[in-house]
Amino acid sequence: MKRFAPTGRLHLPQLCALSGVMGFVTPNRVVRYTDRELPRQPPNKRALLIGINYGTKAAGPGGELRGPQRDVIEMRDLLIGTYDYKYENIVVLSDRVGAEDHLMPTKANIMRELHTFLSGQNAGDQYTFLFSGHASQSPTDDEGEKDGQDELIMTSDGEYIIDDILHDQLVKRLLPGSRLVAVFDTCHSGTLLDLPHDKCNRVASWTSCMRRSVRRVLETVWSDLVESNTNKIIQEFRKTLAERFLPNPFCSGYCPRIKPLGPNPNVLCISACKDSQEAFETDDGKSLMSIIAKTLRKNPHPSLERLMRATSQGSRDLNQEILQKQVQFDKDMEGYQQRYGYTAPGPSTPSTPRPELRYQRDPQLSSLHPLRMDCIFDL
Repeated sequence: MKRFAPTGRLHLPQLCALSGVMGFVTPNRVVRYTDRELPRQPPNKRALLIGINYGTKAAGPGGELRGPQRDVIEMRDLLIGTYDYKYENIVVLSDRVGAEDHLMPTKANIMRELHTFLSGQNAGDQYTFLFSGHASQSPTDDEGEKDGQDELIMTSDGEYIIDDILHDQLVKRLLPGSRLVAVFDTCHSGTLLDLPHDKCNRVASWTSCMRRSVRRVLETVWSDLVESNTNKIIQEFRKTLAERFLPNPFCSGYCPRIKPLGPNPNVLCISACKDSQEAFETDDGKSLMSIIAKTLRKNPHPSLERLMRATSQGSRDLNQEILQKQVQFDKDMEGYQQRYGYTAPGPSTPSTPRPELRYQRDPQLSSLHPLRMDCIFDL
C-alpha cells in the first residue's frame, strides 16, 4: 500500500475465499455441508491484526504510511463491539511508538504469531487475520502463480514473508469446519493467500453478469450429467466439459458451484487490489479497512454480494476523492507557473485527469470452491 501522492493509481479491493459456501447462511437456510461432523459447542474466536506504518524503517518506494496503525485498532474495536470477540483473544502487532519489542511487526514476531495463531483449534473455531502495510512481488517458476510472480508482505524490519508461507500457516493448518476471514490492505494482494477461484465469483461488472448467466446453464447441464453413468456419448461430453471448466488450475470464470466432497475449512480473503495493481491510501490514511469497517458497522451480516458491492462503491468514492485532489493540485501548479514563471517545488503534472485514476476496477472474490453470493458474511 502507498500513501497517495499527486501521481499514482487507486485500485479497488479484491475478495478471496476458500470453501466459502460452507458455514455461511443464505436467506432461507444455513449452508453447511458437514453439520453432523461439526461440534455443537460455541466456537472460539481469535484474531491476529498487523499494521505497519514503517515510520522507523525505510519502506521502499511506497514510503511511510498513515493508516495501518489505525486500521488494526479499528478492526479490533469492530470485532469486540460487533462480533463478540474477547480482548484477550486478539493479538495486535503494530510499529506504534512505545510498542513492546515482542509486539513489533518484525518478521520473527509475525512468524511466531502465525505459528501459534491456529494452535489448539477445534473444528468450528473462527479466526480473523488483518495485514495493513506494504507488499511486493518477486518472479517465480512456480506453476501455481498465473502471473509468474510470488506476492510478499513487508515487515517492519524490511524483511519479506512470501505468500506460500501465508497459505501454509493460515490455510493448510485450518481444520475442517473452522473459518478464517483474512483482510489484506496492501498492494499486489489479490492472491496473497493463493486461493484459486476469482473470476467465477465476480458480481459487479457486466461481463461478470454474463459469466454468471452462462454458469447457471452449465450447472444445470452438469447436474444432469452427473447422474448419468451409462451412455458413452454422455460420458465423453462430461469429460470434455470437465476439462474445459473444472480442472483448469486457474479460474475460468465459469466454474460450476458443485458441492465439495467431505468437510472443508472455510476461508474468506478480502484484498485491496489485484496482484498486478498497487493500492493507495488518502492523505488522512483512509483505505480498504476504513471502507470495510464503515460497511460492517451499518450491516454486520450482509450477503457476500452486498458486501462486495458496498466495498467496491466505497473504493470508487475514495478514487473520486483522490482524483479531485489530483485535479486541484494540477490547477494549482499551472497557476503557480503562470504567476511566477516557473514551476513550484514538487511534482508538476498536466491538468487532464490521468487515465489510471479514471479507470475503475471491480473487487474480486476467490475461493477453493466457487461461492454462492447470497451467503451471509460473518466474522
